[in-house]
Amino acid sequence: MKQKNSVQRKRMNRRRIPAALVAAFTVTVSTLAILHQGVTTAEVDVDDGGIWVTNSSKKLVGHLNYDSRILDGAFRANTTEFDIGQSGNDVTFTDKTAHSVAPVDVAQVSLGAATSLPENARVVQGGSRLAVMDASGGQVWLSQVSSPSSTAYTDEGAVATDMDQGVATVSQKGTLFAISPRAGRRISVTREGQLDRLKSTDIKGLSANAELVLTAVGEQPVALDTRNRVLVLPDGSLRNLADDGISASVTLQDVGPDSSSVLLATDRELISVPLKGGAVTKVPASSDGASGTTRTPRLP
Repeated sequence: MKQKNSVQRKRMNRRRIPAALVAAFTVTVSTLAILHQGVTTAEVDVDDGGIWVTNSSKKLVGHLNYDSRILDGAFRANTTEFDIGQSGNDVTFTDKTAHSVAPVDVAQVSLGAATSLPENARVVQGGSRLAVMDASGGQVWLSQVSSPSSTAYTDEGAVATDMDQGVATVSQKGTLFAISPRAGRRISVTREGQLDRLKSTDIKGLSANAELVLTAVGEQPVALDTRNRVLVLPDGSLRNLADDGISASVTLQDVGPDSSSVLLATDRELISVPLKGGAVTKVPASSDGASGTTRTPRLP
């Protein structure tokens, strides 16, 4: 009888062991599931302050999460001749080979529908707006980043058609500026409610052979004639940089926030020029006067 009871206890213990293992395993897995934070996945957060970067040799456009220093999304372009425009979550892709522009879907990391542009057109983005300029024909168009196809890139759809050999830019708030030495004028297109207001300013004394670059300091347009080293200030007046003792080649600052002065760079110094008159301020690039490579001044 004792032997029979012993056998029964062994059989019962064998049945309990698997059940105990299952219970222990379940508790362990549950604990790990609670404590473990999971595997890190790449998700595009359109509000993360990231920037869009390009690699033309690999035909890649990617979203760089600046905080984590990782590339968390990318798509491949069909050409090596392209550029990206970005203002926050408003991003555009310009195909210089196909002469087209397309919005970028930042959430899906993909291209929207491309819109064909005139062959010699140049695209500049500022805020949620696009300036498209054909300097050879003098036409300037203004469009929206989200829907560049809504603009007719014809003379009828242009905001100006006489800006031959001119340049255009867009402020951070989306105001278009364009200037032409041939036309002898500068235009601005400002959004007011649902309407655009066009303003023209005559620029007297600007050389017909001027080689212009254009920027915006806040909502103030500033142009530089790099050939003759002459600034065109917001009020339309000219400032000869030679009168300020500036004889070297200079580079105009990029589009930036509002300021009382505009920045210029040479290979030896950073120069601040007041927009309403006054003496310039010069900051040497080095204490020993050594020269370096000139870069475009940029402000956040």
